[in-house]
Amino acid sequence: MAADAAVRAGGTLVSAYDAHTGRRFTVDPNPADLHLSLDLKAWIDMNRRELLSFLAAAGTLPAAAVLAGLDEPERARLGYALGGRVDEAAIRQLEAVCDVTAQQYEAFGPRAVAAIRRGQAELVETLLPDCPSKLKPRLHAVRASLARVIGWQAYDAGDIRTATTHYEVARKAADDAGDPALTALVLCNASLAATRDGRPGLGVDHATAAHWWATRAGDRLLAAYALDMAAEAHAERGDARETRSALAEADDLVHTAESDMPSWVFDRAIHAGFASECLVKLGDRQPAVDAARDCVDLIDPAYALSRGFADIGLAAALCHAGDIDEAAALTRTTSTVATAYGSPRLATEVHATHTALRAAAPNSTAVRELDAALAV
Repeated sequence: MAADAAVRAGGTLVSAYDAHTGRRFTVDPNPADLHLSLDLKAWIDMNRRELLSFLAAAGTLPAAAVLAGLDEPERARLGYALGGRVDEAAIRQLEAVCDVTAQQYEAFGPRAVAAIRRGQAELVETLLPDCPSKLKPRLHAVRASLARVIGWQAYDAGDIRTATTHYEVARKAADDAGDPALTALVLCNASLAATRDGRPGLGVDHATAAHWWATRAGDRLLAAYALDMAAEAHAERGDARETRSALAEADDLVHTAESDMPSWVFDRAIHAGFASECLVKLGDRQPAVDAARDCVDLIDPAYALSRGFADIGLAAALCHAGDIDEAAALTRTTSTVATAYGSPRLATEVHATHTALRAAAPNSTAVRELDAALAV
């Protein structure tokens, strides 16, 4: 049986070894009995940097999914063979793959990157114990970033408990990295998860802490993100004054901030989307529609998933304002995006808006057509 059966992430590692030796490497058919041969151990020892480069290769298919495809004993043996020798180049590659998979998440949906992110997280855990002290803060930052986005994937799937667990890991790793901006970002995500889970008081607490860390980091755009999270929590609590105050302060910061934060994390478009959600809850119908249209107009068209959330946000605002026909058309379009990109959260928002439309205008032709389309 070829070693590809044991290394189930496409066999790329073993193929490289086969090319080096000029012969196929085979293992016992029982994966539980797998032990790396002395030759393979020696080859790994001589090619650690190349192997780490492969495992962290950005923009390729399985990348660190080599580790994700292994059973726990196999993963431990490979990690032991790697020896934990991490250098500057390996750290840069690990950092790069975080950015690449974030873009791929936006372009292709959560299912496209889930295995790679889990594999990267496993790789980082394997490398941390023996990482040189001068590089550990950066590796902790990678760990925090990975835990944060894996938490976001759990949040997207509606599993708030798992998301919270990953956010706690991310928060600790960000603290270990000494990165106040990353700590603030994790807290922003944790705040929204708490608010959506029916705990807006905790959402306020996390958002307040996020704003403190963002201010310490000197990042005005990140501070605006924290204020938007506070606004979301206050709106859920029905506190109109605090909601409007937070949104106004965030709006000032968004329009004056200079930041290198990726647009898929937070930007003017996302700010407008959060503002619309809050204004719908406050009953500010036309301002909510205006903010939602700003979100749609400003969102990067390359990010189809984010555009789907922008569209369903506009549909919700339009439904609230009584524009049933356009809201129904947008809901129908977005339902296709939710299915194509495998986002349970977007599917949930489509369902919620559909339900609101049926309640608002059950006899509307547009709503009946939407009923038929979603029933297929």
